[in-house]
Amino acid sequence: MADVSIGPPDGDRFRDADRGQLLLVAGLVVAVSLVVLVVLLNATIYTENVATRGVEAADGEALEVRATGVEGVGGLVDATNRAKPGTHGEAAGTVEDGIEDLDERIAARYAKRGGVTRLETDPVGTTDGWYLDASTDDWMDAGEEETEEGGEEEEAEETEEETSEEEETSEEEGGAETAADGYAFATDVERTRGFTVTADLDSETAALAVTDAAGAREEAFGVVLEDSDPEGTMARHEVYLFRPDDGSDDVAVAVGSDGGPLEVRCRIAAGTAGPDPAAAVEVDLTGERVTVRDGDGRAIGTARCPGLWPAALVPTTGPDDADGPYDVRFVNGDAADGTATATARTASATWYDEADHATPGVYDATVDLRYRTADLGFETTVRVAPGEPDA
Repeated sequence: MADVSIGPPDGDRFRDADRGQLLLVAGLVVAVSLVVLVVLLNATIYTENVATRGVEAADGEALEVRATGVEGVGGLVDATNRAKPGTHGEAAGTVEDGIEDLDERIAARYAKRGGVTRLETDPVGTTDGWYLDASTDDWMDAGEEETEEGGEEEEAEETEEETSEEEETSEEEGGAETAADGYAFATDVERTRGFTVTADLDSETAALAVTDAAGAREEAFGVVLEDSDPEGTMARHEVYLFRPDDGSDDVAVAVGSDGGPLEVRCRIAAGTAGPDPAAAVEVDLTGERVTVRDGDGRAIGTARCPGLWPAALVPTTGPDDADGPYDVRFVNGDAADGTATATARTASATWYDEADHATPGVYDATVDLRYRTADLGFETTVRVAPGEPDA
């Protein structure tokens, strides 16, 4: 009978089969691992997206509450100053009482969303300042008074030579309110905010000068900032407002330093005729912006004007990180008919007690703000100084 039995196993064949099985198992393991990895990655990405959306929503809500508090306190401080309280204590008390009322209104608003807010300050949470509000009558009267005094001195002199010597001495020793030096708007200033000058465009008594940058220093209304210390190192900063002599209806603002050449930093259309006539131009020095307004006070044009406020007077790391103290004066007062307002923090109060255009006020207020919801806890301390120049 023929032998039909299977011969002895072939070792090589079984080794090849083992390797094939191992490759198959390894391939399956890799495939499963890749699938698991993809699933994990998708789950992670989804989780992070959901979490991110939650954080962004929470951040936005917190920022909204903060902005509401800052805007409310800023408006309260400015309104208090415009009311011209009699003392710094009265001004601070008004702001503190107002913050309590503001806290109640904000709390009621966010309670509807399920949130709890708290806005508060304390008696040392406000900084004393001075609210300055001057007009054409102030800066023009200063020059007229000095002229009258000069005339009386002239009549008292026996000779023209003595009169000349007297005038030279007066110019060298003159105070801030002289015809040569201009009108003293502020002295010994450490910080300034909300500094605006508004000039009427249709004035018949003190119209804006028509000139160019080269002649502005002699003819145009100007704002001069300089070191309070005659030996100080702060550069003198000058800003002049005028109509260019090129036949346009524009208003231009030129800036210079230490008596150097003036440079026009911005121009804006300000025609007083036509269907939408301009009535006034507002120069926001600390905000570095020029705005043209109509007869109702509505803005009909605005332009950025970089360089209006000197960089040395802008804090970079804190509220006290800036040059000063410095003085502010107006020159060529007969070349602008309007008003000037500002809030100043000063190194001394003596001069302001006697200044007719200065009243006690609040320069800034520091408030604690807290906000809580089921998903969010937010707490911060904010210093509010509306209109303060930014770094």
